[in-house]
Amino acid sequence: MNLQNTLDLIKKQSFMLSLKYNFFKEKLHFKIQNKHFYSSYKTRPIFIFPRFFFFTTQLTSFRVISTFEKFRLQSSYYAIIHIYGRPFIVTEGDIVTLPQKLRDVTPGDIIRLNCVSKLGSRDYTLKGQPYIDEKLFTCRARVLELTKAPMSYFIKKKRRHRRIKIVKNKQDYTILRISEIKIHKTQK
Repeated sequence: MNLQNTLDLIKKQSFMLSLKYNFFKEKLHFKIQNKHFYSSYKTRPIFIFPRFFFFTTQLTSFRVISTFEKFRLQSSYYAIIHIYGRPFIVTEGDIVTLPQKLRDVTPGDIIRLNCVSKLGSRDYTLKGQPYIDEKLFTCRARVLELTKAPMSYFIKKKRRHRRIKIVKNKQDYTILRISEIKIHKTQK
């Protein structure tokens, strides 16, 4: 990944955020014109627009790239990965127990985890909006085991009724070991 691609990626993400801001601004402006947000005793609207804009100049881009290079040279990383919408904080070598069965995997498979919302080390943190781009990192895990919990029984009962229902449940689990968390090098 060269410097120009990294700069284009940063500009693209900032452009997408400004598009989201403009979309919500137009939507709320329409509601204000229809007097949904006006109160009866004030002339100002109740909702105030947030004033944040994302501009990237060559100087800030260079600072981001140099900081990213310092971040890449750190010794160990942590990541917040999302699997089926659940966040897990992991480092390399951790064992993660998922409370559901992953589809189309067998023990021994290596899977790539691409939904990462935050990458960090002792000194630096990289946050995504909502996820970090896959081109910047590699996070892999090995499937160790597909297992089930012991049978559990639950009693379902309503008040003032004699009926009792016993529900049986055997929870599926997938056990993963994080084998690699790596930040890619930017080429100049």
